[in-house]
Amino acid sequence: MPVKALLCTRGKRLLDHPRFLVTTMVLALVFRVIWVIIFHPSPISDFKDYFQLASTWAESGTYGTPDTPTAYRPPGYPFLLRLVFGVTGPQVWVGWVLQIACSMGIIWLGYLLSLRWWHRPRAARITLILLAFSPDMLTYSSLLASELWFTLLLFAGCTTLASPSKNHMAFLRGLFWGAAALTRPVALLFPLAFFPGFFVAQKSKSLGPLMKKGALALLGMCLIISPWTLRNQLQLGEKVLISTNGGINLLIGSYPEASGGWNWNAQLEQTYLLQDSAPKNEVEKDQLAWQTALEHIQASPGRWLLLGFNKWVKTFGRATSGPDWIRDSYQGIPLSPFQDHLLRMMKGGGVIFYLIIIALFIRNLPFHILRAYSPSTLMNVAGGLWLMAGMSLSIFIFFGDPRYQFPIISLMMLYAASGKFCTLAEKRKRT
Repeated sequence: MPVKALLCTRGKRLLDHPRFLVTTMVLALVFRVIWVIIFHPSPISDFKDYFQLASTWAESGTYGTPDTPTAYRPPGYPFLLRLVFGVTGPQVWVGWVLQIACSMGIIWLGYLLSLRWWHRPRAARITLILLAFSPDMLTYSSLLASELWFTLLLFAGCTTLASPSKNHMAFLRGLFWGAAALTRPVALLFPLAFFPGFFVAQKSKSLGPLMKKGALALLGMCLIISPWTLRNQLQLGEKVLISTNGGINLLIGSYPEASGGWNWNAQLEQTYLLQDSAPKNEVEKDQLAWQTALEHIQASPGRWLLLGFNKWVKTFGRATSGPDWIRDSYQGIPLSPFQDHLLRMMKGGGVIFYLIIIALFIRNLPFHILRAYSPSTLMNVAGGLWLMAGMSLSIFIFFGDPRYQFPIISLMMLYAASGKFCTLAEKRKRT
């Protein structure tokens, strides 16, 4: 038997094994626990802010410092930490346990999502493998980053798309994506992504059912977001939907010295936001940042558009970011030779894994588009692509960072795992 045919046969037997799911999930959990035991870095940058905000929130009931409330960081991920810190106390290891739980949830939801979207068991199991052993999915288990929680909520909302005709699923989707918007406000655009797909999926092709489901999804999002908006009004004295860092993020991606990535410091803040005599509060700073950023964009729209492509390069030009964040989190503390070698290996493996996912995604995309199995599948194809396009557009507008590719690449794995080969294999299995 040729080597290629032998490998395919054994691969199919492995995927079809009755204990495949349990074994893969157990291995994924074991690898994550071992990773956290080997690497237990201190929180830095955004991760440090999340930990401190959650700690203060759990101890004093205030989101900010004990005396000064804030809305600078979106509250979704700190709220998750705060729920557990209220029981265990502020402990970094508790955050790692939550990260492992979120990662395992993404793996399982990714499997269910692939199964419901494509109706191909082998494709779903390949998706399970990709998510379980993704280098970034593994390395982020020891970082208190919001990416895992956000991706979990993204996948949870997507799983409801398998039942587009059920109204309660639309409402449930709104609840999930409302929580995602409190984690990263880009999720406010998620419901718009599925209007084309829903329209195709409706047999009557009437806007009535579509508008009803859209309204239910928006209602679910409003029920999650509105309490936080009311809190901002009461404690900050201003109308702030979610957070006060949107203007800063736009300015970082549009001021004259902008490079497309995160490049901001106290000197730049003094130059662009503190020109007046008295320091401003965070709401006024955010408003001024929006105004200043829009002025720069209007003054040089061509430069800003060209800079948008550089933001994509900053985001997608690095295959993996987890190993670098872990190395930086040790803040000068020497790593052991084993730790250093393991991080290098994960970074190198991450490059290979990343290139494979991109190649399979590009290869399988025409198959998904041209040979949709049903109107429901076509809705899923369009919906997933719209989601990735929406998150990519957000990067183009604001600024780029390798962390922002995390949910996009996670969605790409569903498309990478399902293609013509999997479909033909399923047909051969049935015959």
